[in-house]
Amino acid sequence: MIVPAASAPVLSRRGLLSGLAGLGIAGTWLPGSSVLAQGDDWLHLRVRSDIGTLDPALHRGNMEEEIIRCLHVTLNRLTDFRQPLESSPAAAQRLEWLDPLRLLFTLRRGLVWTGDYGPVTASDVKFSMERIADPATASPWFSYFDMLEQVEVVDDRTGILHLKEPRPAFLLTSLPWYGGHIVCEKAVRALPPGTHAPLPPATCGPYMIDHWRPGQEMRLAANPAWTGPRPAFSRIRLSVILDDDVAILAYQARSLALTNISVNTLALLQKRNLPATTLIAEPGNNLMWLTLNMDNPALADIRIRRAIQHAINVDDIIQAVYAGIAQPATGIIPDGMTGHRDANLVAGNDPDAARRLLDAAGVETLDLTLSIVNNTTNMTIAQIIQAHLRDVGIHVRILPYDEGTYWTLGDQSLGAQWRDQQLVLMNFAGGVDPSDNTLWFLSAQVGALNWSRFADPEYDGLHQAALVETDPSRRDAMYRRMQDLMELSGGFCFLTHGIITIVHEDRLSPCILADGLLDLPRMARAGQAAVPATPPESTAP
Repeated sequence: MIVPAASAPVLSRRGLLSGLAGLGIAGTWLPGSSVLAQGDDWLHLRVRSDIGTLDPALHRGNMEEEIIRCLHVTLNRLTDFRQPLESSPAAAQRLEWLDPLRLLFTLRRGLVWTGDYGPVTASDVKFSMERIADPATASPWFSYFDMLEQVEVVDDRTGILHLKEPRPAFLLTSLPWYGGHIVCEKAVRALPPGTHAPLPPATCGPYMIDHWRPGQEMRLAANPAWTGPRPAFSRIRLSVILDDDVAILAYQARSLALTNISVNTLALLQKRNLPATTLIAEPGNNLMWLTLNMDNPALADIRIRRAIQHAINVDDIIQAVYAGIAQPATGIIPDGMTGHRDANLVAGNDPDAARRLLDAAGVETLDLTLSIVNNTTNMTIAQIIQAHLRDVGIHVRILPYDEGTYWTLGDQSLGAQWRDQQLVLMNFAGGVDPSDNTLWFLSAQVGALNWSRFADPEYDGLHQAALVETDPSRRDAMYRRMQDLMELSGGFCFLTHGIITIVHEDRLSPCILADGLLDLPRMARAGQAAVPATPPESTAP
């Protein structure tokens, strides 16, 4: 649903500027003018967290992925989520299946690294993809390339990706997404061993990093060496604003051209919209669920985990947090996608069943912690879960974290803090194929992004089998069984797939991908053609 705006809610200028000053962003307010562009050449946007690293093999997604899309190229790109899903070549001039196990690519001419590292080559593609496919790299995106046998270099611009087994959705699920970004082999190899710098040593994309103030903002400037389609804006300013409700204040102060909004704000804007503003509210394909760390002693008994599943009333969350718009989740695969289940196996909103299970486990009272990213939406969900569990004798202490710290909590490579996690409210961007969603819960992801520590050989086997299965009904049954196994483990309480809620200036035409994140280089001014993903062929060397 795309809703044109009408009149604006009245907001006190003094109160607004006072609130923004406390956040350090009031100085960006330009009275009487839009900041779609400062000097009509700046695009000022909001991000929810600062970066950890912009290394495509090691980043954790979200804001980092949006910036990486500006700095690095992929062989192909996907369409805006509001259009039919299609793949088109990007860094590749040619991308062609030779057979089900061999994918030929030829890079476009004129793609050049910063820092005098020369042109982008097929060897860079080989290094980038084999690096992620190597388990020793411990990349969170390993599962996107676990089928990769090798990348054969034919010449400087041509190579062949050899797969271990057919992957019908490879062009949609692996190449254009998180792990598919190409890095400069020479520059990465020149780093000291074990170095994981936050900023990349060399880039090749429409933008370059101009300025970074950790915890506050990052500024991007158009890359003068970029030979592809010129971005509509020569500069992008990304301000770190953690909370959706604060971000809408900044938008109303005309300090932002676009921002995600909370569903509470959505409900208000549907009644009384902002001027010169477009409101986007579309069903999402995110995965939001409550993780139960099965390796934590307090949750080792499956009867306790099952009691938590029974105690939570997802409808309360939908009504209170999503204004009744979102749909309850019946797993990790949304409605309309292969493998969607009609219902959960464990009925929620059954406190009596929860109490019986706790009695059987010998539990009279239980104290647990619930870790969340600190924002209004998550806090409201956490408080509802807290109330549901209190009703059955489980006392929950909510632990809010900034987003950067939060994503370290279950990462086993960073220490033993994962052992202390008990309940965690999690939200992943969904993909365009069911395999995009199921891969995060493989045994190989335990200690990386699988914080329930769910490890099931049957699940792993079904995931691999479904990747190559061509019979739609058989594939559907496999994915439904995988979600049954997740739920039966007691490590998951499925909540919702959410909705994508964004406001932006009418003068802006955003490009939003299926994960709900922006493709910043393809942002355009309204009335202008979207910036194409495919660069024209260059005659440059």
